[in-house]
Amino acid sequence: MKTNWQTKKLGEICKISTGKSNANEAIEHGKYAFFDRSKTIKKSSRFIFDCEALIIPGEGAEFSRGIILVNLISINEHMRFLTLRVTL
Repeated sequence: MKTNWQTKKLGEICKISTGKSNANEAIEHGKYAFFDRSKTIKKSSRFIFDCEALIIPGEGAEFSRGIILVNLISINEHMRFLTLRVTL
């Protein structure tokens, strides 16, 4: 690590939040991306968040990658999303 870098806890630079939607809210022809723990990005008729975020599963699952988004999205209650508290 570079000597002029600071060490911070993740919670100091990011707000860590939990999704609000239930899995049964996924619909076939929804307007908004809906993320749950599966590898498939589903659809929803409503969005919960409009932000730039890193989305990760809150507990084990098939979902194996983080996704960074800048749109209207809906996120399952078992997912976590991180939004920056500071400008890097």
